[in-house]
Amino acid sequence: MGKLLTAGKATEDIGTAEALFNKGNSLVMLGRHEEAIKCCDVVLKINPEFFPALYNKGVYLHKMGRLEEAEEYIKRANKIKRHLPQ
Repeated sequence: MGKLLTAGKATEDIGTAEALFNKGNSLVMLGRHEEAIKCCDVVLKINPEFFPALYNKGVYLHKMGRLEEAEEYIKRANKIKRHLPQ
C-alpha cells in the first residue's frame, strides 16, 4: 500500500510541475520574469532534470541581464538534452 501512495504522490508531483511550468510561461508573456523564475525553481525542486524548466529559467535570466546565472542553467539543460530521445 505504501508503494501505491508513493506512486500517487509522484503522479501528483508531475502534474504540479507541468502546471507550474505552464504558469511560468504565461507569466513571461505578461513580462513577469521574476515570478516565472520562481515557478521554474519550484518545478526544479520537484524534478531537478526537467529540461524545459532548466532551459526556460536560463532564457528568463538572460532576458533580465543575469548572464552568468543564465549560462549555468542553459549548460545544465544542454547536458540533459543530449540524453533525451530525439
